[in-house]
Amino acid sequence: SIINGYRAGRDDCAKTETLKEIARTADRIFRVSDRRRQQVPAVAFLINVLAESLPHGIKEVYFCQGGVREGILFQQLQPVIRRQDPLEVATTPFRTRSAGSIGNLLLAAIPPSSNANRFSMPSTLNVHIIQAFANFMYAHAGISKELASTAALYSTSTGLLAEVHGISHGDRTRLALLLQERYGGHLPPREEKAKSAFQDLLSVQERWWIRYVGKLGLVLGILYPTGIIDSLWPRILLSVRWASDLGKRQDKFGIELTFTAHASSDHMMIKEVIEGAKRKIEKVGKKKNRIGGRQGWGVKVKVVVNIN
Repeated sequence: SIINGYRAGRDDCAKTETLKEIARTADRIFRVSDRRRQQVPAVAFLINVLAESLPHGIKEVYFCQGGVREGILFQQLQPVIRRQDPLEVATTPFRTRSAGSIGNLLLAAIPPSSNANRFSMPSTLNVHIIQAFANFMYAHAGISKELASTAALYSTSTGLLAEVHGISHGDRTRLALLLQERYGGHLPPREEKAKSAFQDLLSVQERWWIRYVGKLGLVLGILYPTGIIDSLWPRILLSVRWASDLGKRQDKFGIELTFTAHASSDHMMIKEVIEGAKRKIEKVGKKKNRIGGRQGWGVKVKVVVNIN
């Protein structure tokens, strides 16, 4: 129901005769007035002309919920402001003062990507999405456990971020699923159907990496329940590498994530939390939790805990 950020492919845009027939015969079309309905033939004609005139035709069409006035105002903004990522900007009011440090911890747990490595995190899950996740990670922290995951799932479509302009449906979905995983990923049956519909917008690679980063968010939420990190004495440091010696036979390729904690007065509590984190994160890399079942897509994960 959110027009802003909707994307249609070439084949959908080519069905102009179908669109004209729907506009002519439908009793009611959501958010399309009778006046707009009368304009459909003219719009269909324009689409056909563009498709024939452009050298490579129309590949994709993105819809925006804005008009000439918004465009003029946007043009008058400084280039440095126009270049800012809208999702990262929209989540800024919700960030804790350590959101930048939390974002850095998340990025430190993501191994480097390369075109040669088919397990690399997709480019759609970029630094802006990760920082937006870090900014918004505590927005639902005050909600009861049985509601937080559901509220987070709908936060970008009907919740706190529904009104954000300039972001694609894909980015809304990625952030929503990251947040939902951050609160444990447990949903009632009705909401599982909505989650499944969200996931259908994404690739299996995106879905797995969202689960991995979301679980990292869950762990950081336990370690830093207020979202504040002491810059002089951070509880943990994260590092990661691609490893080819994982598994019982040391012949599996995947991620080796290292938690390094400094001994302190609460180091026993930290150790207990990290050991719990180890189980949660390694579980994401199990065969049974691959996207699509045991023969589906996933990455082996090993967690190493060092307490100095």
